Amino acid sequence: MGLSSQFLWHKGRRRQHILTLNYDITPERGLGTRLIYRDSKFNALVTYRQVVRRGMDAFIIVGDPNAEEMEKRILAKVIVPL
Repeated sequence: MGLSSQFLWHKGRRRQHILTLNYDITPERGLGTRLIYRDSKFNALVTYRQVVRRGMDAFIIVGDPNAEEMEKRILAKVIVPL
């Protein structure tokens, strides 16, 4: 579990608070959520992680981590080490 808070003074004053919660179901599977409060706007997302191979992870993400406010979006992401 993690909590971070950021203050930014670039092109006006901006404030951001992030709460991250992660739970490992097994060493190969995990659930996570991130709650973001930025300039009076709220965003949230939920993730599911599955280890596919050694060092390679696949994610299902419900929500948009880069949006200003909550959006209906589902995406798959695979991370491959080089």
